[in-house]
Amino acid sequence: TVSLLGLSPWLAALIAAPVMFGVGWGLQRHVLIRTLGDDILPPLLVTFAPSTRPYAAPWTAASMVWPGLSLVVVGRVITFGSVLQLRRARRLRQLPVGMFRWSRNPGLVGMFVMYFGLCLAVGGPWLWLGAPLYFANMHARVRLEESDLDLRFGDAWREYTFRAPRYLPVRRVR
Repeated sequence: TVSLLGLSPWLAALIAAPVMFGVGWGLQRHVLIRTLGDDILPPLLVTFAPSTRPYAAPWTAASMVWPGLSLVVVGRVITFGSVLQLRRARRLRQLPVGMFRWSRNPGLVGMFVMYFGLCLAVGGPWLWLGAPLYFANMHARVRLEESDLDLRFGDAWREYTFRAPRYLPVRRVR
């Protein structure tokens, strides 16, 4: 359609991105929030536009697209599953179970998996260069939230942090 309209791929992306963002935001606002409640994650600005790949990311290895997209799906399933488990625990007024036994932040682990999948699927240096900033920002937010949880829940929180690692069930990654 870009060639049909005679638009440059960059101009087409500039026009399409806000429209796709608006549609995603609308779906989240009017479907997800009504279904899951208003504490759902902020709208995601993650859009796949395969037709722009030769222009926006000519360095993408075609063999990495499907593994990357698979990781995106796995990451979103992990994140969505953790949100459902956390909401259920809140509703029943009990500690979260399931994925929260292996990680204090399974939703964020899912987001990290999704980001890695995007890096593989989209390729190019830009997402890879942004990864350290994203990971550092999210880690700082987790540490801030955990300090608040420590103040609010005291010994119960500290016992939980001893049992469940911050991100992955690997001894050194706490």
